[in-house]
Amino acid sequence: MNISSHEQNVLEYLQTMPSEILSQFINGDVDLNKLAKVELSYRGQDTNGRWVGFKEAVKIHQVAV
Repeated sequence: MNISSHEQNVLEYLQTMPSEILSQFINGDVDLNKLAKVELSYRGQDTNGRWVGFKEAVKIHQVAV
């Protein structure tokens, strides 16, 4: 399987995760996109990781935090 250098960087983070959590991602038990939106909202960032403020980030990601 060919992976890009960007994917390789992400893979390095995944390597530290327990197999149980990775399995939940694969099986659709955990929505990674949803969790990423929540986390970016907590950080006050838009979809590109740019600071927009907490209230604006919640609007952009349409999550309740």
